[in-house]
Amino acid sequence: MSYRIRPIAEKCVDELLGYTLRPPLATAEMKMVAAARRVALRDLSADQLRALITQGEGLTYLLPFALARLERDPLLEASSLRGDLLSAVLQAEVFWIARPEPRERIRAVIAEALARLATVRIVDGEMEPRLQTALARIEQVSAGR
Repeated sequence: MSYRIRPIAEKCVDELLGYTLRPPLATAEMKMVAAARRVALRDLSADQLRALITQGEGLTYLLPFALARLERDPLLEASSLRGDLLSAVLQAEVFWIARPEPRERIRAVIAEALARLATVRIVDGEMEPRLQTALARIEQVSAGR
């Protein structure tokens, strides 16, 4: 008998975490999260990634996929605003701030996002201060303070 080990990209969050969200789900956002949890990681849309990350679902697995997209376009619009996927990642700071690999990737994404902010019109005027705050936090942790 031959066993095939599926790569993580072919698995969904439900499978990786070992449980499924069950109804009743109170909000449309939670229904979207429950549906997104059943999609293979490689097939998740930017909006599904944003929703899952915002809810803190499977960050260990999702953050590398989100960062790969953000490295191509740090101000990627996932649902309604330019940069909303990056904003979701920044909200998950408690997860990534102590981990050097994602922290360094996020630092590079933030630097690129700040460089691009000068050339694009952003509806969310608070984006630049949030990025500056996140960058300062990363520098502080990296310096061991």
